[in-house]
Amino acid sequence: MGIKQKPLERAVFLRFKFNFKTVFTVVFVADILIGDCSAHFLIKTKGVFELIAACKDIPNIKVRLIGPVVDDVKSSLINLSGNADWLSFVGQIPIESVIKEMKSCGVFVLPTYTEGFPNVILESMACGCPIITT
Repeated sequence: MGIKQKPLERAVFLRFKFNFKTVFTVVFVADILIGDCSAHFLIKTKGVFELIAACKDIPNIKVRLIGPVVDDVKSSLINLSGNADWLSFVGQIPIESVIKEMKSCGVFVLPTYTEGFPNVILESMACGCPIITT
């Protein structure tokens, strides 16, 4: 029996072993990407714009945004990414599908400015998903 690697160790190992030729998938899950008069502030506090800006210069990356999003925010994020094909909007999906996304991704990222310990962190931990959060 071989040495069992943890998901983050496996992802980092593959990225360096294969010279970044392996696509690294980042997942962001939020239910706040909806439109109303207060949503603009909430969207900013989730850190999704910073996530997209940070991922622009990373080779062989795929970012999947899960959750509802209004057209103007989607358009802003597409423009920020440079209309890149590495950014995909999954939309609102059943929890079973969210779990599958978390289990198959390289890392879950939530660069939030205001949340302390949101449930989505616990959910990604339960899926064995590596997490980067603030």
